[in-house]
Amino acid sequence: MGAAATQNYHHLRVRSKRHETNRFSSIFRNECYPALIPVLSILGVYLCICYIFIWVSMYNSFTGDSTIDIHDPRHLNKRHDIIAMRLERFLSGSKYPTETTAAGEKNYTQFSLSQIIDRDFLSNVQSSLLSQTGYPQLILSAYLEPPLSIDASSGKMKRRMQTPEDLTLVKYPYEQIHSQTNNAKNVGACFGNGAQWILPTSHSPALDYYFGANVFRKEPMYHKRWELANGTTTGIKGVCPVDADPFLPWIADVFPSNSGSNIEIIISNKRRCNTDPNLFQLDLENLEPQVGNMQPVPVKRLSLDNQTEPRSGFHSGGTPRYAIAMSVDEADEDGKATKFICRFHTVDADLNQVVLGETLSTYSYNPEHLNYRKKGSKAMLTSIEKGHDEQIWNAVYQIRCPVPQLSDANGISLVNIVASGQSVTNSIPSLYLDLVPIRTPVRRSREGFGIPGVSSSFDPKVVWGDDDANIIPLVEASGRWANIPICNPPKVDERINVEGDASALHNDVVLESKPSSIGEEKKHFLVGCVWVARDFSTRGQTTMTGEC
Repeated sequence: MGAAATQNYHHLRVRSKRHETNRFSSIFRNECYPALIPVLSILGVYLCICYIFIWVSMYNSFTGDSTIDIHDPRHLNKRHDIIAMRLERFLSGSKYPTETTAAGEKNYTQFSLSQIIDRDFLSNVQSSLLSQTGYPQLILSAYLEPPLSIDASSGKMKRRMQTPEDLTLVKYPYEQIHSQTNNAKNVGACFGNGAQWILPTSHSPALDYYFGANVFRKEPMYHKRWELANGTTTGIKGVCPVDADPFLPWIADVFPSNSGSNIEIIISNKRRCNTDPNLFQLDLENLEPQVGNMQPVPVKRLSLDNQTEPRSGFHSGGTPRYAIAMSVDEADEDGKATKFICRFHTVDADLNQVVLGETLSTYSYNPEHLNYRKKGSKAMLTSIEKGHDEQIWNAVYQIRCPVPQLSDANGISLVNIVASGQSVTNSIPSLYLDLVPIRTPVRRSREGFGIPGVSSSFDPKVVWGDDDANIIPLVEASGRWANIPICNPPKVDERINVEGDASALHNDVVLESKPSSIGEEKKHFLVGCVWVARDFSTRGQTTMTGEC
């Protein structure tokens, strides 16, 4: 083949390749481009929606408190950790930890037990709460519920049908500690070895004008106390919520057991404070539910088919609906003698409530059974017309809220977190308890109900009804104490007081379960003190020690 022929052959091959390339380009332009345009458009819309969702979420997280300027860039700077977390999850495509419900459905959450003891995470949450509320933890609150309704014709308890909007919310921010330079110090709710110092059991000296001294009182207090609890005319609201909603327990102290398995709650019967029926008839009638809180009821959990009302928020520990059982045998094993629903919760990085679980309260002893065993005792509640002869042993009682048996994949359990005190940093708690009374009319028989071996005239179907009246409302729609701080167990507080370094103490704590050594060495003795002073007169006339 000559040189000219060879050159023509190469030109033909190049021209053929160019023609083939142009043909494929034409096919790609005419057929692939139209197919890619919808795909690219959908992808662009998806990315825009995700971008807007992230920033709208950030915007909403700042609007919970009307006192915050949402346009202030400082708040965005404080929340950069949340933005980074959401972007990281979005870009990595990772999902939140999952939980399988009883129905087999998976809920994706943004919380795990390890965050309760994560110092960096807790520091960010506390900073966010401080910027929004002025306090580094949730504020103790009370939801006041309208009075229990009784059918006038049948005498049966009506079903409680209120919604969360029907409840009155009052908050009880504690007084911050001031240093010698009069600068406010933001101490936590667990300051002073426990939470008892923030509980609203007494009125402040500023309210002496309304209350006066509690001892040797010679005039009724019902109208003043009702007004101060509801704030209808004076503008003062939330003082002594027990007067406005007498089913709320009058809590004197709350602390975890050393094992972390229970939250111990000491409660006083507020009806025992002023007992002269000639002076305090309205007060005594209003506070009758205080006695009912000492009378246990049997409770059963409803099946999922009966849970027609949706729960709000994320509930990692499972939160069923409840109903009052007509007999002890019908009740769940842990609900045969209870009176309160105990809801345990914390907050996530967005300051949303995360419910860790709900349990049913137990009594350290059955107050109704104790009353029955006392020689010559009468019913726990004696009518005013018959002499109002309440017994002194019905003045103080104790309940326990079992801590949910909740563990994560790393072997961290909620019980051990409570026992170790790692949920409290610098007196600031990260775990909270809501206490929800199960509301029933007071029983007026000495034999009570459900006492083993004791026959009672009380008929639950006559009083509680045998229809849906015994279904307990959602916790969200029930009057309750909310955000009770869960502080350190006594043994942890004792070690902190001795060693003086809470962080070092927590670092040494091992969260795995181990046998308790409480029975091996006894360092303390239980001491019982009997107070026989009449009318509490030895407490003096000062209102500082007088209860509200």
